[in-house]
Amino acid sequence: MEQHRAGGLHTLVARPPLQGQGPSSRFFQHDVQEARKLLEAIGALGASMPFQYAGARYGRTFQAIADATADALGQIGRRPAVDVQDYASRYLPRTFNGDFTGIAFGYETPFPEVGGYFTRLFGDDPANHGCVRDQRIAELDQRQRVERDEAKRRELIWEIQWVHVQRMHYVPSQEVEPFERLAQEEDRSSGGMSSASDGGSRAAWSGVCPR
Repeated sequence: MEQHRAGGLHTLVARPPLQGQGPSSRFFQHDVQEARKLLEAIGALGASMPFQYAGARYGRTFQAIADATADALGQIGRRPAVDVQDYASRYLPRTFNGDFTGIAFGYETPFPEVGGYFTRLFGDDPANHGCVRDQRIAELDQRQRVERDEAKRRELIWEIQWVHVQRMHYVPSQEVEPFERLAQEEDRSSGGMSSASDGGSRAAWSGVCPR
């Protein structure tokens, strides 16, 4: 686990608290030079793209995370064109529902049951932010919905997360305090994917959704 300070915000760049993650753990390591090499290989180094999020809605911490994320994109060789959107008139009716180009940054709903995430992020939910349709995740989601054995369902839920962490449809962002609570709650979570919210006001992660 590495600690970094970006945009005035103390953050953690860390591997998820999962055992045996394997090669995909590299996606959670802070490696600016490797990121630049990957962008250069596809001709995207120095390219501009929209970076949008809701302003004046989630408070100063969220704003600091958004600013730090934009700064981090600049460090690896992208040129984010920051678009701070009005929540009610633009972000919620359009961006939140997948009507955007570039990168969108925002909190996810802290669902009380883990299955809600899979429908929202990968299924037929109208608010599927990235319009992602992943056949393998859909198959696993259907199986976990009807699995009555708790241990077997947990394994299916973990497998969904393994698939996603390799394909990275949504890039997780993490601030210190929720990450620490998420790590503490993991062993107690029967679903294997805790929202780690505090009264529903702050989700444990925010997604950057490539389009």
